[in-house]
Amino acid sequence: MTDQAVATFQQTLRGRLVRPTYADYDAVRALYNGMIDKRPRLIARAVDAADVIAAVNFAREQGVEVRSGDPSDNVPGKTIVIPERFEQIRAKDFDIAKMRRSYVRNALGHAGEGYVPTAEDIEFLAQDTNSDPTTVEQTLAALKEA
Repeated sequence: MTDQAVATFQQTLRGRLVRPTYADYDAVRALYNGMIDKRPRLIARAVDAADVIAAVNFAREQGVEVRSGDPSDNVPGKTIVIPERFEQIRAKDFDIAKMRRSYVRNALGHAGEGYVPTAEDIEFLAQDTNSDPTTVEQTLAALKEA
C-alpha cells in the first residue's frame, strides 16, 4: 500500500480516514468486545454509500479479495465476503446509549488521567457518536460519578 494510493483514497472519502498516528486512533478502533484488539493500518469512517463503495474498491485495488458468500469467511486484510442471502446477515440488538458511553469512556482513557475535555473535544465526540454536546456532557458527568 503506497502513500499515493492512500492519499488518493482519502480524497475520495467524505468521511474520515484514521491512521495509527492520529491522536484518536485508539478510541476509533476500540471494539466493544474487550477480547478483540485489532490494529488496522487504516480505518475508513464511511458517511454514506459512496464511501463504502470507495472503501471496497480501495481494498480490491490493494489485493483484498472481495466476493459474495458466507460473511463468517471474512479474513481482515485478506478477504471481504458480502452475504449472498439475507439470512447470512448476522445482526445483534445492542444498546446504543451503552455503546456511546463506552466510546466516550475509551476516548477519555486514552487522553490521560486528569484530562478535561475541551469544547472542541465534546463537539467531536458528539459528532462521532451521532449525538449532541449535551448528551456527551451528561455522559462525562455520569462517568465522573462512577
